[in-house]
Amino acid sequence: MANFYDTVRCPSAVVRDDDAPYVIRCEVSGGVTGRRTHLLKNYGYVVEFATRKAAEARARQLTKTTMDNPYRTANFSYTAEKR
Repeated sequence: MANFYDTVRCPSAVVRDDDAPYVIRCEVSGGVTGRRTHLLKNYGYVVEFATRKAAEARARQLTKTTMDNPYRTANFSYTAEKR
């Protein structure tokens, strides 16, 4: 079973051990959950990006996709940050 600190690299990302990877913080507010934040995961693993530019582009795409949903009952935001 994977633990919280397990990570998965994005296919296009190459991260050296001396580089701190970038991650995406997900925040949801409203709806029935109140306000919660967590790192973006894929199949239980934290997704890491090699560059801030790549992480910010993906965060913008996720924010636009979720906020454009007319049926959403909560507000979502995704931000890139250094891990």
